[in-house]
Amino acid sequence: MALAYGYARFVEPRWLKTTTITLALLPPTAGADRITILHLSDLHHSDAVSLRYLRRSLQRAINEQPDLILLTGDYITTKIDDAGFLEILKLLSQTAPTFACPGNHDGGPWAQAMAGYPTTGPIQRLLAAAGIQYLENAWALVDINDVAIAIGGMGDLWARNCEPEAIQEPFNTANADLKLLLSHNPDSKAKLKALNWNLMLSGHTHGGQFRLPLLGAPFAPIKDKSCLAGLCPYGDRWIYVTAGLGNVHGLRFNCRPEISVVKLVRHVEGETTGTQTSAP
Repeated sequence: MALAYGYARFVEPRWLKTTTITLALLPPTAGADRITILHLSDLHHSDAVSLRYLRRSLQRAINEQPDLILLTGDYITTKIDDAGFLEILKLLSQTAPTFACPGNHDGGPWAQAMAGYPTTGPIQRLLAAAGIQYLENAWALVDINDVAIAIGGMGDLWARNCEPEAIQEPFNTANADLKLLLSHNPDSKAKLKALNWNLMLSGHTHGGQFRLPLLGAPFAPIKDKSCLAGLCPYGDRWIYVTAGLGNVHGLRFNCRPEISVVKLVRHVEGETTGTQTSAP
């Protein structure tokens, strides 16, 4: 038991892996035939997730040379208590256009009940100071390598602030080659059906954080465990759920922290639409 605890406390939470997902979602008319997206989530800066670890993780992540960086919430566990976190986040916006949505730990009724912020204001200001565009029930249209991409960012489901109607009409009618949605909690997918998106990126689950033999991930904080982690088909759309970089309580077991790289390529009729591979 002591050996298992030592592994879960001192080894796996820092044993970072990189997962690459290839999705053939770019239309033939798109201006480029490949776009690389860096998807990060659940940094959870806290006493359990140090700035040293986060700096090393983000430096490794940006070595993937992304064209676009997308963040899906839970930047902190309770409150921001170190100015060094801002300097680390700047590494992202200095690398590529970076967009972010909030998570349940980033402010709101749920976060306040857990000794966090009553609103997302402090996180909004932190991300803005880092040069990151914050999207909470908002959207943006960006040009990446001559590909028009509409990016929608949702408020958090547990914060009772996931409001797709706030962007539905302009987002759905936007003239874009591709439509991406950032929503921290994958359980929000049912609420977001009316939005016209190709790929939704999420976090929240930490991949289960504790994956136990025979039991699976009994503590995973979602209802639909078919979207616990990885690439999930959702009708004619896709959802990708990353295991995230950080953790709560300083523990992980059989569920390593993850950098996710999404490679978008041109769709060719008859070929496989999505694949996923992981590397140490």
